[in-house]
Amino acid sequence: DANLKPWLIEVNSSPSLATDAPLDKKIKNQLSVDMFNLLGVCSYDRARMKAAREAREKQRQAGGGMEGRLSPREKSRRADVCVGKSDALVNNRPVSEADLDVLQEAAYEVALSGGFRRIFPTATSGPYADLMQTRYKNVLLQEWVSRAGRKRGDTEEWAVLEGGP
Repeated sequence: DANLKPWLIEVNSSPSLATDAPLDKKIKNQLSVDMFNLLGVCSYDRARMKAAREAREKQRQAGGGMEGRLSPREKSRRADVCVGKSDALVNNRPVSEADLDVLQEAAYEVALSGGFRRIFPTATSGPYADLMQTRYKNVLLQEWVSRAGRKRGDTEEWAVLEGGP
């Protein structure tokens, strides 16, 4: 990281949640809780969820998806942002309501993260952006944490969305 502190990231293709000791149970239980919270898993009413899903699908089919709501001018601006001709943020503020939706969704994910930490984008991950596919949302999030979230903690750089940067 920026302080030259090495981090070990373990990738296990076949993890086991079996517990043999109290400490093992405590760690794996908290991991499971954090994971389900991060995913936003909660109890739900199947009938209500089905009706909501069908309503979203009808809206999408009617051209009501995010891309369908973007004006040609906004699509052009986003393309310019992706190739580096312009910035996603103007005066450290989201340009459109769609931008604000993206930033608020990211803030919500951070709020649900529990013991997990965001590794991209962060205020110091700019040099790694070239390794990621250039998508408008990635550029927007990188600019947000680099400009609006400068030197704030992981959660605080997103919490500022409630009142704007």
